[in-house]
Amino acid sequence: MQNILMTLGLMASIAIAIPTNDKYSIRSASDELTGPMAPMLFTGPVTVGGPDVELQGTAKEIYDQVLKLNPSYDPWDFPDFQASMAADGVTKAQWDEEHANGTLAVRSSANTLEARQSFDCNWGGWVRTWGDCIEGMDYLRRLGTAWCGAPAHACSRVSCSHNCGIFLCSQQNSEMRVHCKDIANDVGRIYTACGREVFGGAMNQLRGKMNFGSHATGVQSQSC
Repeated sequence: MQNILMTLGLMASIAIAIPTNDKYSIRSASDELTGPMAPMLFTGPVTVGGPDVELQGTAKEIYDQVLKLNPSYDPWDFPDFQASMAADGVTKAQWDEEHANGTLAVRSSANTLEARQSFDCNWGGWVRTWGDCIEGMDYLRRLGTAWCGAPAHACSRVSCSHNCGIFLCSQQNSEMRVHCKDIANDVGRIYTACGREVFGGAMNQLRGKMNFGSHATGVQSQSC
């Protein structure tokens, strides 16, 4: 398993959002996003054995709301999350070390919903450095095996920390839900398939979209 040290940086890009009556936004062509933009939908328990709650926002906004509902929230308290991480080959010790050291491993999820995927490595503008995506990925992994969703034929901006725009797009006639942590894994897979080294390997950049048929995960630079 390869660990990649994340270093933070900033980048610039221009995005235009035009509000519509249904509270979605139509993105400008420069964003290379099609269809309406909607808040990400979160569905899942915030206490072990508790009822599902429904929240909206970015991964960070939702995580902050979860902590207000349960200040002692820890994804490792949930048996489903423990089983999923075991299937991914990740131990609690590895998790703690990654987060303590500010690194995240690029890994694939063993719980991929669809077996066939394809990559569009020309989608969007380059994120200045791979490290710009660490914060968004971290919040997604902390949301665990709860469901993160996008409405029918719409994209949700999952995160825009440090101008790394992470998106979940439904490509079907109903809301598309995936495990929140799997979106973070998809970002790592996009980097593996589409990333590039610049400045003699001093920086690692990424952009691209991972298509699953029913939905897609995308990463591109965004002005946040």
